[in-house]
Amino acid sequence: MTFTFQLATIENTQAMCQLMHEAFSIYTDPPSSALLETEDTLKKALQTGEYAALLFDQNQQLLAMCRFIENESSLYFFRFAVKSDLQGSGLGSVFLQRLEAYALERGLTHTTCKVRKNLQQNISFYQKNGYQMDQQFIPDQNYSTPVLLLEKELVKMDKKKTSIASFVLR
Repeated sequence: MTFTFQLATIENTQAMCQLMHEAFSIYTDPPSSALLETEDTLKKALQTGEYAALLFDQNQQLLAMCRFIENESSLYFFRFAVKSDLQGSGLGSVFLQRLEAYALERGLTHTTCKVRKNLQQNISFYQKNGYQMDQQFIPDQNYSTPVLLLEKELVKMDKKKTSIASFVLR
């Protein structure tokens, strides 16, 4: 199956909202704030400097997404979501690698995300993909459940082209 990675536009917000709600509906104790998001909140976020990365199949069905913010040296991503029936297939890792390649293309050196402390499966996913816990992290706001900051230093492997618009997962 061939997949396409692209940045979101306003036209993608309905599909983004549906995927985000589907993926985050399993977090019930307490419920994820992702479930409070609407097409309008997503549109506003995209219009005010936030980005979103999307992964589509060959039929232009949205399979994975995350939102992100860039600063001078890192890309902080959140709302990482993969269609429920594709979780555990390796698609999330492929999508994460493509997001990291995008960050490198932008000259960024780190990617970071926050994960609920009680979601060992999610923590393991990021650790398997090279992320480490920031032991110095102290949340700057109160979260409804404790969170960890995970970080990965990005290393450019080759000075050749790192852009991958489409790729195949086997």
